[in-house]
Amino acid sequence: MGGTYFDKLRDPRWQKKRLEILERDKWKCQLCFDDEHTLHVHHKFYEYLRDPWDYPDESLVTLCESCHENEMEIIADAGKFIFHKLRKRLLAGNIVSLGKVISKYQFKLSFLNVVDMFEIFMSDDLFHEKIVKLYRQWIEENR
Repeated sequence: MGGTYFDKLRDPRWQKKRLEILERDKWKCQLCFDDEHTLHVHHKFYEYLRDPWDYPDESLVTLCESCHENEMEIIADAGKFIFHKLRKRLLAGNIVSLGKVISKYQFKLSFLNVVDMFEIFMSDDLFHEKIVKLYRQWIEENR
């Protein structure tokens, strides 16, 4: 189905999925538990060319408008922070590949776990060398 992303948000399949998530979350923001203000159903991640309704339920969460805006700002800042940290050791193409590996296995990590992981990765040369070696092996095996 074509159309803009906002057109897709009016699609009955998204409207149905959205209502299911709001019901599951008891019509409350899952960060601040607000049930008085406008609620959004937030996608924790996006995949290229995937329709909004084709995501698993666990990848969707109810957020109030304010928490949703904050989440979007944090995501942008976190992405820049992690990318900047990784650029000290890897080329951009390697970072993209690493991101694909991480998304393939869909690690269940919070943002703070990820930041801690990257801080360790960036500060421990021996650990970094081992990870890069394993990563290069993986690239060779998956060519």
